[in-house]
Amino acid sequence: MKKKFREYITAYFWYFAHLYLIKYQIYCIGVTGSFGKSSTVDAIYQILKDSIRVKKTINANSEIGIPLDVFGLHTHGSILELLKYIIILPIKYMTSRKRFDVYVIEMAVDHPGDMEYLMNKIPLKIGVLLSIGKVHTENFNGEDREYEIYKEKSKIITMLKQGGIGIINNDIPYANDIKGENIIKLSTKDDSVKYYAYDIQNTEEGFSMKTNDITLNINNYILTKSYSYNFLSALAVGDIFKIDKESQKNSISNFKLPPSRMTLFNGINKSKVIDSSYNASANPTIEILQMISHMQFNRKIFVFGDMRELGQDSKKEHERVAQEAVKYIDYIITIGEMTKKYFIPEVIRLGFDNNKMKSFENSYQAAEFIKNIIKEQDLVIVKGSQNKIFTEIVVENIITDDKNLICRRGKYWEEQRQKYKMVIKNFT
Repeated sequence: MKKKFREYITAYFWYFAHLYLIKYQIYCIGVTGSFGKSSTVDAIYQILKDSIRVKKTINANSEIGIPLDVFGLHTHGSILELLKYIIILPIKYMTSRKRFDVYVIEMAVDHPGDMEYLMNKIPLKIGVLLSIGKVHTENFNGEDREYEIYKEKSKIITMLKQGGIGIINNDIPYANDIKGENIIKLSTKDDSVKYYAYDIQNTEEGFSMKTNDITLNINNYILTKSYSYNFLSALAVGDIFKIDKESQKNSISNFKLPPSRMTLFNGINKSKVIDSSYNASANPTIEILQMISHMQFNRKIFVFGDMRELGQDSKKEHERVAQEAVKYIDYIITIGEMTKKYFIPEVIRLGFDNNKMKSFENSYQAAEFIKNIIKEQDLVIVKGSQNKIFTEIVVENIITDDKNLICRRGKYWEEQRQKYKMVIKNFT
């Protein structure tokens, strides 16, 4: 019954959203990938906003979140909220006017069929495929689950209508399977493609990279190499809209990351904290570990929460992270059942010192512990899935900067953390 109700509500919301997008001939740009979607949406928006009336999705990337976002509405999925929107949405549509010309949309794929569903609802003109990795693999049943994910996500390009433009990271697996005249390729490996990034580095000032046309500098951030594809995507969109290079460069230089994606904070006891607590999968986590290898700190402390929704791939993916962590990390703190079951045994097998690791069932326990061990000039890296791990709780307890810059702020998320806390109390 609940599933049928959700299907009906979703179709109802899309009826009005689709009408609005068609009526006002909104130019839609979609972004998908296993990671990097939100940052890319923000980078594209940053480049376009000074020249065009542009809107981006805000905390909405699913079949139910996107149609509501079209009208500036948002939901955490409660039945009462959805029932309220049944009444509000037709009023919103009937009283609407054209508020934006371009819509930059984050498009998530959690299940087979998700992208096909969205492509049948959104009149997409540009589709961006950023990355492929083992995320949400528990929902994919094929033997090669990464390929199954690629097949679904790649529909953002293969299902474009005539005249649509595909932008693809040419370095991902299976990229060469996608053919067509209107395909723009991005790379950090192949200098023959038009959008090629090189000399990618982090300095004391921040992140920098070069392209065939310009040098980008994003100050006050240390970023992994995969962010190059986010910025290349934005530059490609900027060129499609004929925005001059100097304006693009200036726009990207003012880029701000979404909360808890590689945010560098000042920590207690004169430490530093890399807050990447928004979510976690193996590839981006490994990239962070490799990135910090050349950084000079007293100790590098890795706070690692479970990577959820991996199904049969959970053991292998946690072990992959463990194999990199032992190379670069001095102290390990884990949160959750999966890191304890899969990650910790692997780091022990690889010879990591038992006295330099600690496992906790929840983020509150981990936060209390880490507060007492951080020393001057330590670097703390915090990473974990968003699904019932709440590693941002650790970040809240160890930074001295503004806590409003951390992910999952507001009344709803505070209520969720309180529920999480009550569950912990009931089981201890």
